[in-house]
Amino acid sequence: MTTNVAIIGLGIMGTRMLQHMRKHQEFNPNYLWDPNPIACKKATKQDSETKIMKNADEAIEKADLVYLACPPTVREKYALKTVEMGKALFIEKPFGVNIQDSKNFIEKLQNYDVPIAVNFTQAAGIA
Repeated sequence: MTTNVAIIGLGIMGTRMLQHMRKHQEFNPNYLWDPNPIACKKATKQDSETKIMKNADEAIEKADLVYLACPPTVREKYALKTVEMGKALFIEKPFGVNIQDSKNFIEKLQNYDVPIAVNFTQAAGIA
């Protein structure tokens, strides 16, 4: 089974995830969006199979799994749209711009029975 993936946010993390997902046949990361046209152009240069959507909502609607690599100031809005549609969510950290906003966001996400994961691959370890 192939999982259709939307990537919202095409900066360093979004394009890195695009590159790595493309290596796995289980993922079809073809539905991209970023408000920055330069970021969109770079992503399509990196991966010619991708499609830039008109907006984040269109990308989310086409996907089975949504990866949010966008800034935390807009992340909650896209995350809630994703889970309300019953789609799996893969999200970058931090959740919010402060601790209380992050706690409130997590409480909202707990109301949905969908897979949710946080990308924690570049978290610093304690030496």
